[in-house]
Amino acid sequence: MQTTTIQKLNQLNKQFYLDVAKDFTQTRNTFWQGWECLVPHISATNINSVSVLDVGCGNGRFGQFLVQQKPDLTIKYTGLDNSAPLLRYAGEKLQSVKLKPQLIELDLIEQLLSKKHLVENQLFDAVVAFGVFHHIPSIDLRTKLFEQLSTLVAPNGILSIGFWQFLNSVKLRERTIDPKMLDLDPSEFEENDYILDWRAGEKPAYRYCHYTNNGEEIALVKQSKLKVIDEYFADGVTHNLNHYLVLKRL
Repeated sequence: MQTTTIQKLNQLNKQFYLDVAKDFTQTRNTFWQGWECLVPHISATNINSVSVLDVGCGNGRFGQFLVQQKPDLTIKYTGLDNSAPLLRYAGEKLQSVKLKPQLIELDLIEQLLSKKHLVENQLFDAVVAFGVFHHIPSIDLRTKLFEQLSTLVAPNGILSIGFWQFLNSVKLRERTIDPKMLDLDPSEFEENDYILDWRAGEKPAYRYCHYTNNGEEIALVKQSKLKVIDEYFADGVTHNLNHYLVLKRL
């Protein structure tokens, strides 16, 4: 995929989250079912405290979830996101549960294109990326992101990624639109790239989404030095809207 196309799609998604930040937060307050299976893996990294890097943290729901699930665990939480409005909501929510987060506004796409590190000189007991990979245009950048996240995991730590399986939902499949409606050239897209509309707000909004299939997941894992210790489907009424991988640094 050409860099200009990547930047167009990135700008589309940045505008999307700017437009829907309020509606997104109001409609995204529940915790993901799949997170419950992750708690034992995070607890196993350290007994009394855990450092967490939440990539694409949005409004901070995962941080809230951890505090609720492990109230006796000292959590050092760092959240990255490119949406300033969502980070403001995250700050409010996390402080309300007495978590003092480090929240960083960061454009993942631009960082990857410029070959810069997401985080310098830090390792984390748990690195998580939920609702992220489907917004990363091009297999090249998704591979680079996976590589970077793998290097941020501390010894005995874990990396957990949720791959959105939106094509498993008839309702979501019906929300795909012709890219030409947004003056985007579909011939510049890669396989399994889509534009989806958003219907929760007062006006239409559109986002770029990639469907990561099993073959691509296997290829991503192969270039990592981490070991897969768990994988499962969860979320949504059908319990299959996300495919989770949990990898460990031995």
